[in-house]
Amino acid sequence: LLKMLALPNLANKQLIYQQYDHQVQDNTVVLPGEAGAAVLRIKGTTKGIALSTDGNGKLTYLDPYQGGMIAVFEACRNLVCTGAKPIAITNCLNFGNPENNNVYYQLKQSIKGIATASKALKVPVISGNVSLYNESSNSPIYPTPIVGALGILEDIRRHVTSGFKNVGDSIVLLQAPSTRVSVKSLGGSEFLEFYHGLTVGKPTINPSEEVDLQKYLLELINLGIVNSATDCSEGGMIIALAEACMLGSLGLICHYADLEHLVSDKRWDALFFGEDQSRIIISIPADQLEKVCNRARKHQVDCIPLGTVTTDTFRILPFFDIPIDTMSNTWNNALINC
Repeated sequence: LLKMLALPNLANKQLIYQQYDHQVQDNTVVLPGEAGAAVLRIKGTTKGIALSTDGNGKLTYLDPYQGGMIAVFEACRNLVCTGAKPIAITNCLNFGNPENNNVYYQLKQSIKGIATASKALKVPVISGNVSLYNESSNSPIYPTPIVGALGILEDIRRHVTSGFKNVGDSIVLLQAPSTRVSVKSLGGSEFLEFYHGLTVGKPTINPSEEVDLQKYLLELINLGIVNSATDCSEGGMIIALAEACMLGSLGLICHYADLEHLVSDKRWDALFFGEDQSRIIISIPADQLEKVCNRARKHQVDCIPLGTVTTDTFRILPFFDIPIDTMSNTWNNALINC
């Protein structure tokens, strides 16, 4: 886990974003690094806007159509995790030479994927641009559609960030009901590339299930139930949990029995580091757990209790028992030490 937290794709990006002034006109509500999207107030109103950008070249390389969809859904999912309803997207399509049949296929299919996701979410593509002929040593870059998304918060006071807030809160995984942890979950993952040197697999996402998941989380946030929310993306569920701890300067405890039913074929690596789509980790008051899970069933969303927020140790027994300070030092200083 510590080695994964030190990877450039997973490490804290504060070395980069702290070089820029993010408080121009003093409208920033959620500071860089506090959530998967920025949140800005609209002065003179109770409203706010949220903005995010996302894209995963490896997943688009493995399946351009699915990768295009995933870029849209992840960008909008990060908006929803702050409490914002997505209303529009833009894109930047970064590809190699489109005169090459393989690159043209990647470009065409990823655009189709973006369109499919946009229609599913009822969120229009209002602008975009392209960056083509990106090659080095006669080899194209990974096909990388980057999606920028805009969302609206009706009440800026209800915004949510990624870090855990309160000791004793219940930690819950919300996910698409078709999600099944298996070795396939490791396809296109940071774990698979780092430990095995492989970029293989077939990423998938179910548009209707993703829409249901995002709608349900927005409903919970509007009810004032959610204390933190972060999606599972690069690095998998374990990295999402670690970031929630580090950003909140709090720990967690999960037990083998809490997680065993999620694992098939004893592939704990797939559970922890697999990058299945349509998964969000939230923390809620413990007395709201039953209510949240009951409502989830009505929305056709799986609600899985994972554990409890604690003070200062990342403890998933018997696999992990790491002080939060140790994790934070690794994560915060990784880019500096590159």
